[in-house]
Amino acid sequence: MVRRVARSERRLLDGRRAHLPEVLSFEMPRGGMAIWARVAPDVPVDRWVRRAAEEGVHLLCGSQFTFDRSPLQRVRLGFAAMNATELLEATLRLRRALS
Repeated sequence: MVRRVARSERRLLDGRRAHLPEVLSFEMPRGGMAIWARVAPDVPVDRWVRRAAEEGVHLLCGSQFTFDRSPLQRVRLGFAAMNATELLEATLRLRRALS
């Protein structure tokens, strides 16, 4: 299980870096099943999260984790339950949700 999750993390990072390099930045976590990513300042995070949901990709917006729901240029990307094909498809859908 741990190796499968580690492979999923690597594929997630590779896919996000290849298809969304100007939008997301993050570092490999030491553990866990999600990545907290910084979103480029010119991307309206709340709108992107809504449009991603319309594409079938559900993210958690950083503002959901602030006490006053103030804007936060971060998203939480879960990945542990996805295989390589699903991770790539999710990444491509996130890209489409930007337009």
